[in-house]
Amino acid sequence: MTERNLELEKNPLQYVEKIEFYEDGPWKELPHFIRFEYKGYKCYMSKGPMLNWCGYVILPKDHKFYEKYYDEVDVSVHGGITYSDYEDPDDKEKGWTIGFDCAHAWDKIAKPKAMRDIYYKMDKLYPTLREEIYRDKDYVEQEIKDLVNQL
Repeated sequence: MTERNLELEKNPLQYVEKIEFYEDGPWKELPHFIRFEYKGYKCYMSKGPMLNWCGYVILPKDHKFYEKYYDEVDVSVHGGITYSDYEDPDDKEKGWTIGFDCAHAWDKIAKPKAMRDIYYKMDKLYPTLREEIYRDKDYVEQEIKDLVNQL
């Protein structure tokens, strides 16, 4: 586990100003960070700035997608790969991380309470054609496993 992940695990909502600023919903449920191994790959999940889940897989240095920019990683995962970087920029031997997020169109995300009126007006002016769905930890864990199965 790298310093970045240890810090994220200790303070998973470090990118969220204050959780109480957001409307109530399943995004406030614990945990906010989960790590696990699947088929020999180190994986983790954390909540992003809008309290949406994000999923990550750490690739070893000898992997074909090592040091590939996220749009060069040819796999199918929710919303596509949207992240790629060294697991630890100071120690490139620790692997290359690829990941995805669940904050795309029709993904239900937390909305700041202060913007409730704006979101309400936007929803009235531009109703969604599809219902938004909150992608929970079980969904993201399965997406991570599906991602690993493609590697």
